[in-house]
Amino acid sequence: MRGFTIIELIVVLGIGLLLVALAAPIYGNLQNTSQVNAEVDQLVQTLRLTRDKSVAGLGGVAHGIFFETNATNPDRYIIYRGASYAARDQSFDRVVVLPAVIKLTTTLPGTEINFVVASGTPSVIGEITLTHETYGAKSVAVNTVGLVELLQ
Repeated sequence: MRGFTIIELIVVLGIGLLLVALAAPIYGNLQNTSQVNAEVDQLVQTLRLTRDKSVAGLGGVAHGIFFETNATNPDRYIIYRGASYAARDQSFDRVVVLPAVIKLTTTLPGTEINFVVASGTPSVIGEITLTHETYGAKSVAVNTVGLVELLQ
């Protein structure tokens, strides 16, 4: 009966280690891509749900989202119920904290979008961009009628 020699085992292990070393960066990029995509998808759904709450007149008041960027802490956005962030009912706040590797920027004139009751028209229009520190960026646009779409 014949077995494997030590040389054959070393060659097989070497090939296996080489394949693992080559796959590690690809796996890291997939993780970064997945993380950005998940956060952007959540942002799109949050914007749409917030607009839908205003269109439905939930609670008889408008709903909106306040965007907060921080230099030392992770960026976040707050879904609120009220005519503005300053005049909101804080008991209905829902805070979404972004991972530290993702930064939030907007082209909005101000730091919040508030959707009008019944029509869902946004108080401001613009783009919200989520940027991963190593992967890249993805943007979401809100237009004049409140349509939320992912930009390519």
